Amino acid sequence: SISFTDGYSKDSEHVYFEGEPIEEADSHSFELIKNSRGYAKDKQYLYFRGIHIKNINVATIQHLESNYWADGHKLYFLKLNEVDPKAILLNQNFDGKFKLLNKYFVTNVGVFLDGIKTAYDPVTVSVLGAKTIMDSCNGEHFENLLLTDKNGTYLDNKKLPFQLKTFEGYPGLFQSNRNILYAFSNNQKGLVQLGLTKQLKNY
Repeated sequence: SISFTDGYSKDSEHVYFEGEPIEEADSHSFELIKNSRGYAKDKQYLYFRGIHIKNINVATIQHLESNYWADGHKLYFLKLNEVDPKAILLNQNFDGKFKLLNKYFVTNVGVFLDGIKTAYDPVTVSVLGAKTIMDSCNGEHFENLLLTDKNGTYLDNKKLPFQLKTFEGYPGLFQSNRNILYAFSNNQKGLVQLGLTKQLKNY
C-alpha cells in the first residue's frame, strides 16, 4: 500500500482512512488536496477525513482558504464533522477574489466568520487593532479585536456607541469621535478609558 499524510493510504484497488476502507473511493484517481488538512478527492467525490462531501462538483471545486471553497461564482463553506460533513452554499455571485482579515474571510459578497455572514461592509472593513491576552485565572489565551468600517467601530463583533481611530504617534491607543482615548485592557477583554486627548497632549 501507498501511505499519504492525514491518515489516508491506498493500494491498487482500495483507499483507506486510518486503516479503514473508504468503500466508494476510486484508488486510481484518489489524491490529497494540496495545502489543506484532512481533504482528498477522486474522480467522483471530495472527502474529509474519509467521508465524502455531498452536493458539490469535485471536477470544478477549488480550495480557497481554511473551509472556504469555490465552484465558479459559487462560494461554499464546508461545515465539518466526522459523521456528515456538508457543503453550505454561501453565495452565487462570488468574483473569485478574497482576503483574510484576522479570523474573517472578506469577499465581494460579504465578510464571513466561520461560514456565517457578518454585517461588516466588505469594501471598507479593516483591523484597527488587536491584542492577545492570557487569562491569569485559567491560562487560556483570547484576543481583543477592533474592526472598523464605514458604519462604525466594532469590538469583538459588537458595535461600539462611538467611533475610534488610531491615535497618531501612540501605538496601541485609539481616539474616539468624542476626543476620548482608549487602549486595550492588559488582563481582560475590552477597552479601558484613559482620558481626554488634550490631557495626553499636555502631558
